[in-house]
Amino acid sequence: MVTSESVDLDDIVPVLYEERSYSTPLRTKAFHKLIYFIHKELSAEPEIESNIGLFWYKYGTCAQTSQSPLLEVVETGGGHETKLNESGVSTDLSTSAEWTVRDAVKRALERYYERGLEGITDLQYEDAPYQLQRNYRQLDKRIGSIKSSGDVNTTEFDRVGFRRLLNDFVQVYPTEAFPEHENELYHCYSILSERIDNPEATIGHLERVLDTFWSLFCVDLAESTATNASSMSVLSDLGIDEPHEAKEELREQIHEYDEDYLTVKGTSEVADEAAEAVMLSRLRAD
Repeated sequence: MVTSESVDLDDIVPVLYEERSYSTPLRTKAFHKLIYFIHKELSAEPEIESNIGLFWYKYGTCAQTSQSPLLEVVETGGGHETKLNESGVSTDLSTSAEWTVRDAVKRALERYYERGLEGITDLQYEDAPYQLQRNYRQLDKRIGSIKSSGDVNTTEFDRVGFRRLLNDFVQVYPTEAFPEHENELYHCYSILSERIDNPEATIGHLERVLDTFWSLFCVDLAESTATNASSMSVLSDLGIDEPHEAKEELREQIHEYDEDYLTVKGTSEVADEAAEAVMLSRLRAD
């Protein structure tokens, strides 16, 4: 019988920074993707038990880093980078386990060097638990492409194509898993649909509405997809002290995007079905 050796984030981080081929700062986005693939490699090793805390969030998986003494996230002009705190480096791994970790790190880095950040993100999304996440990524990539050829205030973009991606996103919403956000989903769809029809609406406005809903949804997504982590610790990593209040603030932001949004008051099943029917009729009409 094979005895598994437990490996956590602080066992992996020193090896990751040793094996990197470049001395340039490691972007935080890349760090989280690399940890995911290292965890995936280690999970396939029978002699290793990977206890890395992970959860899905807005743009892929996040590793739980808030309680690690080895890591420091610093803001840069172009975003954030994750640095190794050299004074805290230590490991209690056996020689055999350390070499297994090192091999897993090398394979993850090689994949990153070959594919780049976008490439490994696409690869990661093949493992996303919900099709909604993959469809959101397509919307996000389309927004990024539009902004790169213009700016956040541009009104010149393929509105028919954007609507098609938006419809694909809404139609795969996992209602059974997340019923509490369905009304906000249809409300956002209504707002976005009206803005798509308005030739003066900018891509920036569409992005803000979509991002607000995605932020709301992803609070619950993060908690429900936590691996080797508690809901409370995941929320701590996200800087959320009161999840109910955070979600209510996001819901209010959605409402503020449209003064004339549809409101169906009451909590009865009939009222909820009426709201959904109106929103679905708009979706199907497109």
